[in-house]
Amino acid sequence: MNYLITLLGCLLLAFSVLDTARGESGTATAFGERTGGLHPDSSPSPSPVGQPDHIQVISAVYGSGTHFADVTARVIECFNSPKGACWATPDSLKVDPTPGWNKCLVIIYDLDGTHHLFTMGEWGKVTRQKMIDNLGK
Repeated sequence: MNYLITLLGCLLLAFSVLDTARGESGTATAFGERTGGLHPDSSPSPSPVGQPDHIQVISAVYGSGTHFADVTARVIECFNSPKGACWATPDSLKVDPTPGWNKCLVIIYDLDGTHHLFTMGEWGKVTRQKMIDNLGK
């Protein structure tokens, strides 16, 4: 039951973060640089044709319930590491907003001008390629 409540909270937060992200004037790419304005296009996403290095991380949060931490910079740092991945764990993300509770990682990203949402439960491994592979599901 705790897991379902955490998942529901993550999804509600994700949609709230996505709405907020659409109003930003710039984004941080997976390589840490800033780009121009976002393209808040509400049309359906095209078929995934992007490459992993085209992903621009807009926002990332980690936690559960009402306790989430902004881990955007850490996710970008992990993507830029030699392993090119991060894990949805307190150790990897260097924060534990809800000790002893299941958490999720929610990433809002831009791929070829379209916003996407990616969620990963605690202990899951996240790579740019996994985010692209998840688009059709």
